[in-house]
Amino acid sequence: MSVQTADVQETAAAADSSHGKEEGLRSLTGRDWLVSTAWGIFSGLAAGAASVVFLPVEDLALMVLLGAGLGVLGYLDHVTQLIRNRHNLIFGAITAVLLLATQTFMDEQILLPALVCAALTFGFFLVLTMLTGYAGGGDIKLSPIPAALLGAVSPIAAMLWLLFTFVFCVGGTIYFRVTDPNRRHTAMGPYMAAAAVLTIVVYGILAAQLGI
Repeated sequence: MSVQTADVQETAAAADSSHGKEEGLRSLTGRDWLVSTAWGIFSGLAAGAASVVFLPVEDLALMVLLGAGLGVLGYLDHVTQLIRNRHNLIFGAITAVLLLATQTFMDEQILLPALVCAALTFGFFLVLTMLTGYAGGGDIKLSPIPAALLGAVSPIAAMLWLLFTFVFCVGGTIYFRVTDPNRRHTAMGPYMAAAAVLTIVVYGILAAQLGI
């Protein structure tokens, strides 16, 4: 595909977006849902396994949801370059219910740090996009959900996730600039998913070593 053709398609997509439509590279297929489910299971199990080793047992359900949700949405973002509003809404609703349910069994407050981390992360993504145009609308709307889940564990974990996400994004952008100069966009969803699992491991090690 020529750069000129890509520009025409981007203009058309922007026009569609201005009319309230969500246009990715293509529509989702049954195979996409099958593969994304497999990635969700894999990512959820990876996050759950890391949580069992490195975090308190009460964080397990939150971390499984974190990995599973980002695994599904990360794959869908990879194949269509779009994180849809309805998918963010579903993920966010499940997250809110699980956070509320977890709070009922916890002696410490987890909802307040989760909400603060979600708000700060959303604001960071929004300002970053306004200044640089780096993230898309779906990325902005998705970002507070994993931040809330990790913020319920610790605000430090949420900050680590944000750091690792952008380290992966920068590395991926450089890689594709070298290997595929005509590529115009890189999906952020897969980097968010990978950063989540790494965050659980790194935060767990830091918490054990530093007593945080």
